[in-house]
Amino acid sequence: MPSPLAEVSADRSTRTHKTMSLVLKRAQTTANRRIAADLDIEESTLSRWRDDHLPRAVEYLLAIGCKVVPAELKCYDESYIALLNYFAQIGMRHAVDAPRALEWDE
Repeated sequence: MPSPLAEVSADRSTRTHKTMSLVLKRAQTTANRRIAADLDIEESTLSRWRDDHLPRAVEYLLAIGCKVVPAELKCYDESYIALLNYFAQIGMRHAVDAPRALEWDE
C-alpha cells in the first residue's frame, strides 16, 4: 500500500504535468515574438525562462492553491453551482405537478 506522502507527490506531479501541458499548448498558439513583446523581454530570454523556470512557476501556483485555466472559461464557486442545482431540482419537481396551460381550440 503506497504511503500518503507518495500519493500526494503523485497527485502533485499529475497536476503539474497537466498544467504544464495546458500552458505549453496555449503558448504554441501564440507567437513567441508577441509573448516576448507583452512581457517586455527578448525572445531568447523568453525561451530560456520557459525552459528553466516555467515548471517551477507552475508548481508554485499549484502550491498556493491557484489553478490555470484558459481565459475564455468561466469559473464559479461550488456553493453557487450547488444552489443552482438545488433550485433547478425544485423547479423541475413543481413543473411535473403543475397543471397544464389551457389550450383553446379555434
